Amino acid sequence: KEHLKKLNQLVSNHKVWEQFNNYLNYLITEQHRIMEQTDSVSILNRSQGSIMTLRKLTKLRDEVNNVQ
Repeated sequence: KEHLKKLNQLVSNHKVWEQFNNYLNYLITEQHRIMEQTDSVSILNRSQGSIMTLRKLTKLRDEVNNVQ
């Protein structure tokens, strides 16, 4: 919980949060592109894990706000 409280500045600044979220969405799109172009199961699994983590980061604001 202490770690989440330290992230309050990131999630409370609308402009910074929006830019961060846009970057996360860009990274998710890149991982989708990699998944579409690969024929390797290990790369596919890695991309799926990356997308899962990036999507969790997009929910960080809600997580931080729920702690406060």
